[in-house]
Amino acid sequence: MDFQAAIYQSLIQTSLLFTGGIGIVIAYKVFKFGNFAHGDYITVGAYAMAIPLLKLHWNIYLSSLSSIFFSVLSCLLTYYFAVKPLISRKASALFIMIASLAVGILLRFSVYIVVNVIDPYTLSSVISLIPQIVFNSFIPVTDLLLTSLFFTLSLFIILLILLIKTKMGMEIKALADNRELALISGVRPGIIEPIVWIIIGITTGLEGILLNYLGISPEVGFTMLISLFSAAILGGVDSIIGILISSILLGFIDKFTILYLSSTYNVSLNYEPVIPLIAMIIALIFFPRGIANSKVIRKVMRVGV
Repeated sequence: MDFQAAIYQSLIQTSLLFTGGIGIVIAYKVFKFGNFAHGDYITVGAYAMAIPLLKLHWNIYLSSLSSIFFSVLSCLLTYYFAVKPLISRKASALFIMIASLAVGILLRFSVYIVVNVIDPYTLSSVISLIPQIVFNSFIPVTDLLLTSLFFTLSLFIILLILLIKTKMGMEIKALADNRELALISGVRPGIIEPIVWIIIGITTGLEGILLNYLGISPEVGFTMLISLFSAAILGGVDSIIGILISSILLGFIDKFTILYLSSTYNVSLNYEPVIPLIAMIIALIFFPRGIANSKVIRKVMRVGV
């Protein structure tokens, strides 16, 4: 097993799990349901970057903005046409989760239609960006590695500051803790809830940007859901700090395990998505409420996010 390659891929995987999974945590924290459309927001963002980049010959920056814009748009459409009407009718979390599954299917097949109309031979499976080595160190430092780590650290710091230091963050936390009490206290759901979905859209758009380096297909976001939900659940479902820790753990366990099995026992890399799920099940035996709710972590981190 190539130890340096394992570290490099583990760092990339950690960033993918955190950047892609943090939106699941936010949705559950505020709206109390598992969003099964989340992976398809990522797919929309990935293609919203790939198509302008490959077909319209936009530069990488405009294409990246396109990824974020269409991911945010997908999230807002989900909120206004599915989640908000169900919340206003006091639907249970189960019904909202089923609605998100339907939204995900709709988005996925919409991507299929767009791909088939534009260029099914090129876009059905494509890598639109090739990682470039910036400099060599203990591991090769590529633009993909730098970008993914920048996204992870930036999202983590910005979200912590937003939730702890700003009035908007306090309103988001109040809405997450007790919706009825928050409404009585003057929290503005008509403003706060769309902002939450915009944040989720930004995170999925950033994940879509990263996936353009690794390869995309209309199923790419859906196939990532197991890994993303594994990271979210292991982190405690509703904890930003928890998912960062679980992303690091699962990222390294995932890549080191599959690369070792592949090099030693010739195990196919196609079995990789199973590893985070197995690791999550084993870890939950020791931390049944997730890592963030373990006594050690709660003593060290008392910020409540």
